Amino acid sequence: MAGILFAWELGANLGHLTRDLPLARACRDGGHQVVVAASNLRTVVKLMGQEGFTLVQAPILKSNIQRNTSPVCYPDMLLHEGYDDVDALNAAVTGWEGLIDLIRPSALVYNHAPTALIAARIKNLPALMVGTGFEIPLASSSQPSFRPWQGIPQSVFVEAEKLVTSHINRLLSLRGSNVLERFADLFFAPATYLATFPELDPFGPRGNVTYIGPLFALADVPVVDWQGPKTKRRIFAYLRPAMAACEQILRVLQDVDAEVICAIPGAPPDWLHRFPTLRIVEHAIHLERILPSADVVITYGATTIATALLAGVPVLLVPQVVEQFLAGIPLEKTGAGLMLRDPRSMDQLTILLQNLLNIPSYRQAASAFALRHAKFNGQQACRKLMDAVELAMDSSKEK
Repeated sequence: MAGILFAWELGANLGHLTRDLPLARACRDGGHQVVVAASNLRTVVKLMGQEGFTLVQAPILKSNIQRNTSPVCYPDMLLHEGYDDVDALNAAVTGWEGLIDLIRPSALVYNHAPTALIAARIKNLPALMVGTGFEIPLASSSQPSFRPWQGIPQSVFVEAEKLVTSHINRLLSLRGSNVLERFADLFFAPATYLATFPELDPFGPRGNVTYIGPLFALADVPVVDWQGPKTKRRIFAYLRPAMAACEQILRVLQDVDAEVICAIPGAPPDWLHRFPTLRIVEHAIHLERILPSADVVITYGATTIATALLAGVPVLLVPQVVEQFLAGIPLEKTGAGLMLRDPRSMDQLTILLQNLLNIPSYRQAASAFALRHAKFNGQQACRKLMDAVELAMDSSKEK
């Protein structure tokens, strides 16, 4: 039985896992052993604990260097994640090497796990690159800004990229591996797949990748249906209690003349009483069931953006981290959505929501997006990834 290692290192939300789950199931059903190594194993066990996969704790990169700034580009983000501490990086790479030696996989599936890529490079393990756009840097000698509105000097990006590359190359050289000519070479693979559409890629569209559209799957979740008349406006919100603007959104939604369903995993019990006009469910739901009849979707996640637009529904994005903010920029360019910006207020929320509900161009743009991608098929996309995994495994056998 050939083994396939799914590696997840950075990021905290379910979107990373729900994207991997269809492919992991296909690998399992194809007779392959699936091993999932993740830094956030608690979340993995909740979603994948009954799938028959082998779940293991991924090495955790812990730096002794404290940074009080915000990352400005992908290499700088890695410095904030611990790549500025060579000893810590060496320890994490050593951990990934040990996992690879123990598991002896035939291929690695990348899920925002750059340190696993370093170990895979050292071990000559083929890697399949899969991401939504943010997790896979551009194949160029210069990475784009995470904060294009700030006018940050190019020299800042150059220095961050130079420092990260030197730290990675130091470890590669010590292990007798080929060093990187440029930072982006770490992410090079014969085939790279983005689980999004060209219009929604924050660093796209790109010519050197294959766009397969959004992939996601969940374990069995309860079905929720609209209850009110079709003539009444319908709003679906997917939120988290820890979101900075979560309660503001609920207060605004309570005053809107619409039927509102809010999926809020982990919602405090008292919210059901504080917001009696809203239907708050404390779990994920089948989006395919309710999205086609929705008028607006409110979310913070990139995957939900694509899913809503495929249903022809405009989106209000409430970003919590820079990755989500970058997803909002191309969303607004499509004309099918809006993004909440700082300083956040109930007035701004109300205006954005009313614009999406009442200005026809947003719905028209969402419908046009859905029409452009009407041939999208999630099962076919997963099959394409499965074919790529098997090609990677074949190349591993030839080495």
